[in-house]
Amino acid sequence: MKIQEPARNIPVIHEVGLCVLGGSTTGVFAAVAAARLAVPPGVEVEFTEPAIQWLVEVIT
Repeated sequence: MKIQEPARNIPVIHEVGLCVLGGSTTGVFAAVAAARLAVPPGVEVEFTEPAIQWLVEVIT
C-alpha cells in the first residue's frame, strides 16, 4: 500500500543553524552532542522540547 501526497509549499517561519526535534533518548543524545561538539560559536540552536534545553544547560 502506498499513499501519495501532492507537493505543497510550506512557509519557513524560523531559520536556525541546528534544530533538535523530540525528547526521546536519541533527541537528548543529539542535543548533548550538539552542545558539546558540533555547534560553532554564534550558531543558533533550537530545541523543540523545553526539558532538553534545560538538560543541555545543566550538562554544559
